[in-house]
Amino acid sequence: MKISALLLSLLFVTGCAVNTSGVEQTANAAVSTVTAQTAPVHITAQQAVQEIKVGWNLGNSLDSHNNGNGGLSVEQTETYWGNPTTTENTFINIKNAGFNAVRIPITWQEHILSDGKIDPAWFSRVKQVVDMAMKQDMYVIIDIHHDKWMIPSYAEYENVKAKMSNVWTQVGEAFKDYGDKLMFEALNEPRLIGLDNEWTGSPAAYEIVNKLNITFVSLIRSQGGNNVSRILLVQPYCGGTSEEILSGMTVPADNNIIVAVHAYTPYDFALNQYGTNYWSSDNTSDTAEINSLMDRLNNHFISKGTPVLIDEFGALAKGNDDKRIQWTKYYKAAAAKYGIKCFWWDDGGSFKLYDRYSGTFTNNELLKAITE
Repeated sequence: MKISALLLSLLFVTGCAVNTSGVEQTANAAVSTVTAQTAPVHITAQQAVQEIKVGWNLGNSLDSHNNGNGGLSVEQTETYWGNPTTTENTFINIKNAGFNAVRIPITWQEHILSDGKIDPAWFSRVKQVVDMAMKQDMYVIIDIHHDKWMIPSYAEYENVKAKMSNVWTQVGEAFKDYGDKLMFEALNEPRLIGLDNEWTGSPAAYEIVNKLNITFVSLIRSQGGNNVSRILLVQPYCGGTSEEILSGMTVPADNNIIVAVHAYTPYDFALNQYGTNYWSSDNTSDTAEINSLMDRLNNHFISKGTPVLIDEFGALAKGNDDKRIQWTKYYKAAAAKYGIKCFWWDDGGSFKLYDRYSGTFTNNELLKAITE
């Protein structure tokens, strides 16, 4: 869960390439021959957003971790935060319920070996899960999620750029021949973790995120294969949606980009566990934040030709499913006015929609509100 100039940022792209001779061999060994369903289909970012109906997050599975300390096996990692091992039935059931897109958050940090290569066992498991989803002919997003080095400051910039480039060099090479329904998302909620301004940032932090996004796009485009035209997702600082954060974002100069944001709005109802459990579509003070959110996304990006996905949204369960259903219907309708598609954040806990143990959905009315 939870960017002054372009020319200046481009200067930082030069020299970002990583020596990949050994890396490519490891990545290609871990990810075997691409199967038929992953052949290129030449879809643009605009077409993808139009075709996506609604998305679902496989949260707290491949993104779970041991607080950066490692020491977990592949099997232990995937189940460490309380969810079972992912199976093909998960994606079959998700698709049959009306979703045609999934986001697979992935934390890589604890699976980087001392030589900088991604552990082949972890890489193989990531590939298995991606293939399960793509076998259902759904759009699939993969990312760098909870890696703790992701600090967008001038002091950490070179370190962050090197680590990000290392991961995406390997991941991009491994998946470069997959079709356009596999999309790459540069970073998840890059922010100044632990600081007072963690969720608001600063102009300097926005600028660093801009530079990292440009580095990511440049790196992926240089890899050849289907990565030359693959749909790429970039986030503003912390994936945020405030006027300050969106104004500070520079979208990389590329013709196949989607801006991705996260919006649990309004915060006190949707994300604050100590906040209110009440929300009403008849109360303008409840609906105003949602409306202004969609207006901002349109003003900054959609009206200028850049499509947007809200690839994390949802409302915490507080014994108030009737209000969550009403909120979901309103939220999705407000997004639909601008052609914005949304991905429900499912962590298997307080946002749980699909029970991965029983293979059933927790509330059919909420499911209907999300998918219809």
